[in-house]
Amino acid sequence: DARHLPGNGAVVRAVEAASGRDAINVGKPSGLLAKLIVETFDLKAEETIMIGDRLDTDVKFGNDAGMKSGLVLTGCANAASIEDAAVAGDETTIPTF
Repeated sequence: DARHLPGNGAVVRAVEAASGRDAINVGKPSGLLAKLIVETFDLKAEETIMIGDRLDTDVKFGNDAGMKSGLVLTGCANAASIEDAAVAGDETTIPTF
């Protein structure tokens, strides 16, 4: 629809300003979140796959955490997005599958 809503970063900055404290990012692609998931569920990162629809969050999250990564083409990214990431040389956002 035509609504314009602030992004997550803007909301985080507002909470930081109101609280006088710095936020700790634990969302994708946070290494803290990956460590928590691996430890909580007793996983081996190299035997785990992160599947998502965004290169810069989902795929990067899996790759940075030592997991395999998969991209579904039903969301934000498409095949051209993968090609663009490869041309840009950003290996962290190129999915394994």
